[in-house]
Amino acid sequence: KALFIPTAAIDADAIEVLPKCMNDLLKCGILGKNIDVFDLHAGMEFEKLQQYDVVYLCGGNTHYLLERINATRFHKSLMEYINDNGLVIGVSAGSLIFSNNIEDFNEAYLLEIQGEKYNCVIIYYKFFFPLFLPLREFET
Repeated sequence: KALFIPTAAIDADAIEVLPKCMNDLLKCGILGKNIDVFDLHAGMEFEKLQQYDVVYLCGGNTHYLLERINATRFHKSLMEYINDNGLVIGVSAGSLIFSNNIEDFNEAYLLEIQGEKYNCVIIYYKFFFPLFLPLREFET
């Protein structure tokens, strides 16, 4: 079962890519009926989140995605999910939120964890690849 989060896709270009993102999950053998779309207009408790085998964070506007994650306090359940060996796939903005060096963030985008402020969710021990292009994209 997959949780598909298209929240970052707020402009036309990002919205246009959403079907391709959904197709990533379908090509992995996940049936459409087993994919729930969640747009981060509310939080989700860890107990509900842990029913998913994978969380797929789509690309788009990194700042907006991080703002929604923090505003809904989804970062707490997401971190708990990851620490419980949950699988998260982040595409573009969906992976950049896990970086600890996003530039141009102002105070509104800072995440506070145990009294320390960070500009995003920080995960040091997992690997995320913001942009991956097949080799044929680089061939001349």
